[in-house]
Amino acid sequence: MHTGLQRKKLGRLKNLIPKDLLRKNDPNIPDLPEPVIVRHFTKLSRMNYAIDIGPYPLGSCTMKYNPKYMERLANNKNISLLHDILPEENCQGILELLYKLEEYLCEITGMNKFLFNLLQGLTESLQEF
Repeated sequence: MHTGLQRKKLGRLKNLIPKDLLRKNDPNIPDLPEPVIVRHFTKLSRMNYAIDIGPYPLGSCTMKYNPKYMERLANNKNISLLHDILPEENCQGILELLYKLEEYLCEITGMNKFLFNLLQGLTESLQEF
């Protein structure tokens, strides 16, 4: 229900809209509690694959990019201050992290090596072989 003040404001707004564009009848919108509406739209959103649900499968480089995770990582102050031209002795922490990650991934998958290069296109496809 609208209060008196809200009705007054709506009345003034209606004067700004051309008469031929105004509805003749009220829209047939069900009066539902907010939690029911939220559940409905949440259910609809789960029908599509989303980055919040899990990682994208292998495919093009844009599909493997996980923006939420990358943002968290990029905003880490210890990582965001790294730069390509820093001397190797100043990057031992991240190098150790990458080394350990490679060890873990090799152990989990049974592979001998992992690359962390950002490969794209044909380079990426050939790397799979």
